[in-house]
Amino acid sequence: MTPYYYVMRHLGQYVNPDAVRLGTTGGNALAFQNTDGGIVTVISNTGSPSDMTVAVGGKNYKFSHPGKGWATLYVGPAPVKSTKEIASNQFLGDGSGIRITCKKDGYRVVLPSRESGRIQLLTLTGRVLESRAIPRGSREILLGKQASHSGLLVVRVVYGSGEVRTARLFNAR
Repeated sequence: MTPYYYVMRHLGQYVNPDAVRLGTTGGNALAFQNTDGGIVTVISNTGSPSDMTVAVGGKNYKFSHPGKGWATLYVGPAPVKSTKEIASNQFLGDGSGIRITCKKDGYRVVLPSRESGRIQLLTLTGRVLESRAIPRGSREILLGKQASHSGLLVVRVVYGSGEVRTARLFNAR
């Protein structure tokens, strides 16, 4: 697995698909605001360990930053997913109502609606790996196991009404 995989997996645990990127000043940092108001700040340190102060929403947060590494500061409501849920790929996709369970032969996707539509399994770059119709009344779909360079995949559900829901899938190898 590449360093890119670990960074994307880490960001995916905190940054929702519909988050907005925020501007940052001073240093090598990224910041995002999730729709629930939570702010995620990721700071890279290519030098030696150091003490840092980060200002978010008018408050200062002090911490020790590892050398040649990165640190993440999350300010906001408690994350919905637990570490146990993420490790076993059993979690709700950021309020989408989609529930994904990683099985030996594929991904079991429980849908929040019995409406007809289309379900897609995509890479982070938007390449469609699998696409199938959702028959009216279906509550569960099994998607085939797929490999991804980054180890992250996205499940997108588009209902006939035009409503779109997405959820991330980790450890897709």
